[in-house]
Amino acid sequence: MRKHLMTVTAVLLMAMLCQTVAAADNTTQVDTDPLTVNGTDQIKDPVVLVIHSSTSSKMTNDAAKKVMDLINPSQPGYDPENKSTWTVRFEVRTTAQIASMNPEELRALIESADIVIAEWLFDSGNFRNVMNAYPEIASNRSNKIFMVLESDPDLTSMSQINGVRIFDGIPSSVIGNTDTKNTILYDLKNSNESRLMAYVNTYP
Repeated sequence: MRKHLMTVTAVLLMAMLCQTVAAADNTTQVDTDPLTVNGTDQIKDPVVLVIHSSTSSKMTNDAAKKVMDLINPSQPGYDPENKSTWTVRFEVRTTAQIASMNPEELRALIESADIVIAEWLFDSGNFRNVMNAYPEIASNRSNKIFMVLESDPDLTSMSQINGVRIFDGIPSSVIGNTDTKNTILYDLKNSNESRLMAYVNTYP
């Protein structure tokens, strides 16, 4: 669990707090090495899907664009018109957009991502239905990270890295949700490193 929590924390920081990176001046050096998932495996040129509420998604979308504009042009062969040449690509969607997608569109969107972070789904029916019908899309890519920060325990339990469910064997009361203090999801959302390491020691 240690590596999983550290990886998820890193992804959350990248996807939801990346505005701090974007605010750096032009002399800031950015580590563009592939994201390390464990000691040997990596995600290369990741596509990151972030699902947020309408209020939060604008901030995330603006920050993600700044990060892409900062990192991608520095790479050899970069073509702004060809997304396949981008080192990192964010796809940000609102919960309303997710709810209005037809199942095949949503399935394709989740399938195309190397990292999926879903938070504040509100009406999670469409997302849940697609995941129940096609559970394999949570692990269809090598070292895929699929993380759901949601009060729905069925969705949260689908969270996994490279096909390994990260919350297996952990009581639901400890997993909690993003609004309940002293739970894993709350502390992940708030990047409480000391508490996360305490979970690692309790659930190695």
